[in-house]
Amino acid sequence: MQFCHTVVALALSMFLTSAAWAEGPTWSRDYAATRKQGKSEKKPLAVVIGSGEAGWEKLSKEGKLDKKANQLLEENYLCVYVDTEHIAGKQLAAEFEMKKGPGLIISNADGSLQAFRHEGTLSNSQLVQELRRLADPNLVVRETEFSTTHSQQVSYYSPEGSGSEVSANLDPAPEVTTSATVVFPATAVEEGRRPFLRWRRNYSAAMREARNRGRIVVVDIGTTGCMWCQKMEATTFQDQQIVGVVNQKAVPLKIDAQEEEAIARELKVQRYPTLILASPEGKILDFMEGYVDPDTFSDHLKRALAQTPQADEGVE
Repeated sequence: MQFCHTVVALALSMFLTSAAWAEGPTWSRDYAATRKQGKSEKKPLAVVIGSGEAGWEKLSKEGKLDKKANQLLEENYLCVYVDTEHIAGKQLAAEFEMKKGPGLIISNADGSLQAFRHEGTLSNSQLVQELRRLADPNLVVRETEFSTTHSQQVSYYSPEGSGSEVSANLDPAPEVTTSATVVFPATAVEEGRRPFLRWRRNYSAAMREARNRGRIVVVDIGTTGCMWCQKMEATTFQDQQIVGVVNQKAVPLKIDAQEEEAIARELKVQRYPTLILASPEGKILDFMEGYVDPDTFSDHLKRALAQTPQADEGVE
């Protein structure tokens, strides 16, 4: 009888251990609260964009997160699930600039920057590799890593009628990831501040992102001491309608001509600010020199968007 009780107790113990693992990490639906918790605990967030009940499982190519992936998530991250079947989830997915998913975004330790983002599925082995690497407490995040699968050459072209081709090597070498600085989203809504343009700073990375996502590029070229550049920043780029459209439908790129002289020279920039609207393939759709007021810029932006079918908008 004692033997029987021991066997039953052992079996029950194994069952409970298995059940505890099977539950995996706790998936929060409250992004704001979890982000605040992450800041307090200095623990990175793993945000999965998906749809339906337990939609985080669809992040895996195999259809289900494996034991190791679950363990890494549970031990090293605060996990948030954004369900795009609900209005609030769809809005938050738009803040992350992922239309529906599946997708994964991982923050740095204090939740201020996106350390890594991937749109689409990942094999469990790929996921485990990234989760292990990004869990390193000594990791310093300076740029966001965008997962990519291909790389190719793209050229800018001068505005129609200007004659010459303006070439720029936008993608000098095949890479597994591209990088640009991206903050963790929804801070403006959470903290009661006005939304702002999410400027990219890396020229090549921004062009690759635009191509991969089928978005136009809004390029602002200026200098720190330029008075009209400062006026553009204080007026046109603070206009909330412009901010919303650009964040949802374009890749905004800001270039300091003093730091990026070669790019400014290749694009034949003569005045500051210079604004360029380019297609996802790198073809220049519009070229504006000097200060542009909000209404005028909105008109130019609408015309550029009308020429480019939107493959990946922030909202439906």
